[in-house]
Amino acid sequence: MNIIDKIKYRLGYIMLNKELENLKRDKVLSNLKTAKKIGILYYLESEKQYNVISDFVKSLQEEHKTVKALGMIPEKTVPHYCFPKIFYDYITVKDLNWYYKPNAICVRDFINTEYDILIDLTTENSFTIEYISALSKAKLKVGKADNLRKKYYDIMIDIEKNKDLKYLILQITHYLSMLKK
Repeated sequence: MNIIDKIKYRLGYIMLNKELENLKRDKVLSNLKTAKKIGILYYLESEKQYNVISDFVKSLQEEHKTVKALGMIPEKTVPHYCFPKIFYDYITVKDLNWYYKPNAICVRDFINTEYDILIDLTTENSFTIEYISALSKAKLKVGKADNLRKKYYDIMIDIEKNKDLKYLILQITHYLSMLKK
């Protein structure tokens, strides 16, 4: 990473921390059975990942959950395999300002929605996804264990031994199913 990118990220974190000072959210422990509204965040790099996430969203919807998925695509356009659906939104690099803060309306809506559970399916670091999840008003936030995100998430899943997306989903599903209110 060059010096300019380091400066941009540093400024991004400064701005994020300022916005976090005003964040008010009600933390409530929910499990997959009791949750009605679920938000899913992800960083999309391939069609294979899209298919895995799509299957996961479909399985939650089959359990009568309201699901909204927001994906960050590290390109200027949305790939052909990202079929437009009412419960999927996408942001691309064109939707980011110069310090990687997302500026799309769908991001603002996602952040302000009080999901019962926010599930971050990002297996690699992404400031943009971190920004959205940190400011989300979700009642319970779940994602992979990471020193950068530990102050934002309520439950963190360690996937150091297996950084596969399917494994992360399996672990999140397992632990969220075990929780008791």
